[in-house]
Amino acid sequence: MAAKIKQDPKEYARRKNALESSTTIHEAAAKLNLPDTQLIQWFARRGEDARKLLMPEVERPRAPEAISQARREAAKAAAKAAEMKALSSRLVQLEDALAFMHQAPEVPPLIRTPSARPKSGKRIATPVFTISDTHFGESVTLAESLGTNEYNLEIAAARMRKCWDNMLWLRADMARTQTCDDTLLILNGDIVSGDIHDELRETNDGGLRSQCDAAFEALLPGIREFAAVTPGTLHVVCIGGNHGRLTHKQHIKNGAEHSAEHLGVYDPLRRVVGTMGGKVAWHIPAAERYLFGLHEKRIAIQHGTMIRSQGGIGGTLVPMTRWTTRTNDADLYIFGHFHEADAYGKIIKNGSLIGPSGYTKWLGVEDRPPEQVAFVFDADAGVRRFERVSVSVGKAAAA
Repeated sequence: MAAKIKQDPKEYARRKNALESSTTIHEAAAKLNLPDTQLIQWFARRGEDARKLLMPEVERPRAPEAISQARREAAKAAAKAAEMKALSSRLVQLEDALAFMHQAPEVPPLIRTPSARPKSGKRIATPVFTISDTHFGESVTLAESLGTNEYNLEIAAARMRKCWDNMLWLRADMARTQTCDDTLLILNGDIVSGDIHDELRETNDGGLRSQCDAAFEALLPGIREFAAVTPGTLHVVCIGGNHGRLTHKQHIKNGAEHSAEHLGVYDPLRRVVGTMGGKVAWHIPAAERYLFGLHEKRIAIQHGTMIRSQGGIGGTLVPMTRWTTRTNDADLYIFGHFHEADAYGKIIKNGSLIGPSGYTKWLGVEDRPPEQVAFVFDADAGVRRFERVSVSVGKAAAA
């Protein structure tokens, strides 16, 4: 049978034509009134693949609606892919930024006392300068402060320039009688006003981005000048406050990761200033507190949000003393938060850049002028020369 079919060129041509005019084996077999498998086997016995003889399927032109739908789906898929790529890239950037902020400092949080006394006869001591509660972006009007104060981004920048001038003068004056080889500069939180309260969102002089930019521009020159006049190392400690948080409620475990101060002020300052050839050591802890070794003493630095105070007749004195006594892990505690430049016992509180406001008037606390704190930490005698650094400027200076 096979030999007879092989010698029948007409039958071969008929079946081949059926394949070449069809797009599937089933279609060709139907034309020949044969089963699909029989047609395949017939050509296989002759050393040919029936599928290769099929007519190639011609793509029919698509309707305009189908073309448009396909393009929309392709554009949507491309946009989604681009969005995912951008989100992934942003996530890597944020993770790198947080790792950069919280990595262990290259220089330990320690200023040692030299074993040999200086031949100059100067006392061994380190100047300490605290800057906190600058509240860049907060607005205070003459009306709300009963005519005693005014504050906005422009005035904040002018007061910060005055603060740097006075602090640099103080450092030079301290160096007349003390060694002052190193400097400890503390940025102790509430650098920006933030928007943690509804009234701040309504009255702030600028949003968070403007506040962070203004704070960065105001702090940058002073840090560089301090590094330039410090013979040894300028240690910069950066602590987060409560006003810079990006969450509705305060986060204790990971507050630094939700802080406009860390992301918009401290991290950019550290990146731009760098170490200045080893002159600057940055200390940006993930916690709200930081312990610093200063002439064999322990200095605890914290903003002070954990202290609940202001209803008692003693103000912050009683709850703050109770807290430090219970904690008992340092020889000196440095706070911000309360806008009061004071020193008593083992406690130092910093003032603010704002001064009197509607809040102080409502609370009924003492009006304090805008001021910051500086002091000398003597290797033998501890805190000496406690200074309230004035930052007041006239209207001409603020303009």
